[in-house]
Amino acid sequence: MDAHDPADAAGPKLAMVTTQLAPEGSAAAALRPSAHDADSALQRLETAARGSQAEATRAARERFLALAPAVRAIFVGRMHVLDTAPGFDDLDAEVRRELRHALPPAGHQDTFMGLLWSWWHAKVIDMLQGKRKGVSYLEVSAYLDDLKGQFSSLDMLPTTVPEDEFDQSTVGEYLDRPFVHQLRWVGVVNRAIQSAIIDYYRAYAQSARWVEDDLIGTDELDKFERRLRDEWEREFDFMAAGLPADADDRVRREAGLRLLHERMSQAQVRLRARYDEPFFSRGIHHGLADDGQVGWHPEFEKRLEGMLLGAGP
Repeated sequence: MDAHDPADAAGPKLAMVTTQLAPEGSAAAALRPSAHDADSALQRLETAARGSQAEATRAARERFLALAPAVRAIFVGRMHVLDTAPGFDDLDAEVRRELRHALPPAGHQDTFMGLLWSWWHAKVIDMLQGKRKGVSYLEVSAYLDDLKGQFSSLDMLPTTVPEDEFDQSTVGEYLDRPFVHQLRWVGVVNRAIQSAIIDYYRAYAQSARWVEDDLIGTDELDKFERRLRDEWEREFDFMAAGLPADADDRVRREAGLRLLHERMSQAQVRLRARYDEPFFSRGIHHGLADDGQVGWHPEFEKRLEGMLLGAGP
């Protein structure tokens, strides 16, 4: 009665889902979709509403009985009781059965279902917090179509490592990594460094998960790194050639920061044609910088060598 006008015959179905078995002869049993008898259920609900002495339901019962008889009939007609529903332990298997035509090949089904449940749980939390009233069939259908495409297309990959998977309390463990020093050498500030650490973590965690789920091979990942490195080399040489011979460190830092921004914004080199998640390319760049294969400051190689020798940046 709170969610929608009880008199709206075209209103949404009102479903009660329970793992219990509705007793035969009860209003709940009469509202099963398989043998829906709204008239019988209405009579039993009216009798119960008038005869009950329960204080906890008094206000709701009085409000129900205050509805006009025709409105009560419409309202109850929209009710459905889905009893003997599967419990949590059986739910995943039931959903897989319903989605059997949408599921990817057997080796990838657990990953597919993990993404689907993660998406659904986020929607449920929003509903529990009052941020949304429901999830439409169209929303579910659109997400399933998109998810199916990520597994069925050779040009696409699913992202299975969300940003909030990174444990923020572990940021300190990364602060002395070479790629973080490289960022500082061109003037990157703390908040951007934290974002870079998250990108780095997600990119390599995602790579490992794809390989583990047999969605990609290490050869393809290695090829992507080589392509990024080749593009960086061209841009780095172009930057270095544009520096005046007497450039001081401020000028060099600014040039390096521009190079960093250009590479972090690059979109022409992709792991796969339709996989364009920015965090992945950024994170792999940071991994290459961590290994000293790429850098931003014009003198990054000399500085990295100094770090290895204990001379500091």
